[in-house]
Amino acid sequence: DRYGARVTMIGSVGIAVLGCFAFAFAQSEVELTAARVLMGLGCSSMLMGPLMIYRRWFPAERFASLSGIQISLGTIGALMATAPLAFTTELFGWRESFMGVGVITLVLAVAMGFIARDTPPGVA
Repeated sequence: DRYGARVTMIGSVGIAVLGCFAFAFAQSEVELTAARVLMGLGCSSMLMGPLMIYRRWFPAERFASLSGIQISLGTIGALMATAPLAFTTELFGWRESFMGVGVITLVLAVAMGFIARDTPPGVA
């Protein structure tokens, strides 16, 4: 645990943001695929990172509930995101929609930088 969950999550979400913008500007199937790989890699820490934070912030008996809530909300979010993305794609186009997703993801990464902490105050 050299860098901590917070730094790892912010850094990897930065890769996802890069992937969103790369996808929006892609000119070939290879570029589209590479951009999707970046998005996937960038989002990968958003499962384990929060689990590490839960382990440090909450008692062990709450871990199962917190991880279950996280997975449930993540699944609901993935399902609920399809309609707004389809709507914005129809309204603005797919490139602009992915630029918007990139901007929103960047804003959330910055917010995570201000809000998320690896350990509670007073814990080394």
